[in-house]
Amino acid sequence: ALGDQVLGPQTAAKGDGSQLTLQPGQSVSAPVAATGPLRGVGITPQGLIPAVLSDPDPNSWIQLTVRDSSGAQVAQSKRLTNDLTSANTFVVPVAADSVAAGTQLSATFTLHATAPLTVAATNGTPALTTVAGADDGLKLVHVGTSAIYQRLTAQPRIRWAANSLVVTNPGKRVQLLAAGKVNGSSVVLSNRGEPQASGQPASVKVSQDGLDTISATVNASGQGYLVVADADQVGWTATVDGKKTRLIPADEGVVAVNVPAGTHDVALHF
Repeated sequence: ALGDQVLGPQTAAKGDGSQLTLQPGQSVSAPVAATGPLRGVGITPQGLIPAVLSDPDPNSWIQLTVRDSSGAQVAQSKRLTNDLTSANTFVVPVAADSVAAGTQLSATFTLHATAPLTVAATNGTPALTTVAGADDGLKLVHVGTSAIYQRLTAQPRIRWAANSLVVTNPGKRVQLLAAGKVNGSSVVLSNRGEPQASGQPASVKVSQDGLDTISATVNASGQGYLVVADADQVGWTATVDGKKTRLIPADEGVVAVNVPAGTHDVALHF
């Protein structure tokens, strides 16, 4: 949600004790202290918040536009004013996470409302809190009615597991997976007696990824598992080269198909 904390290192505003009133429809700009990747810029309301701005069902918002030193628009987003509170920083997320390191930026705030808003200021401009991009495996890729992050270290949803291990205790499976101790070429299986993966690599070419059919061609150097990171345990069946096979519970919530060495067509059907 746009009101949730924006992920990344935050630098609090350093106001000079003065205030600035944002007038409806009037744009006010200020330089951004952080350079390069940017995920959010905030202002700090002062004094009494007009009731029309904090209405639970408002028709007012604050628009944020980020520009580089040439004046070109880098990103733009907006956030409703209904959760404005005095003296608490109001951060507007913005998808400027791809801006090159060292890029000088400015932020322009425009209040779309029927009442003004007073904010903390410095040198006649809004005192800005910034949330910078970080090397944290995330990227803020979209800001609309919500803020959407991409996890850059995520494995492909349909992948090959050359290695397998069996953990029968559900709690221990969750702990193992949550600790990040399972590498991307491995799968955690729930039941004893499953075939052991060979440790050999494979190529996976997904041919269909639909709502009720998933299919891929696997060219494997040895036995292993095609892992599909969907909760497909109920109502789904699997085939290898057209012959029915078991869908195996995997990674505490998803499924896997055991695939022998060679080139094989694997399909899941709902």
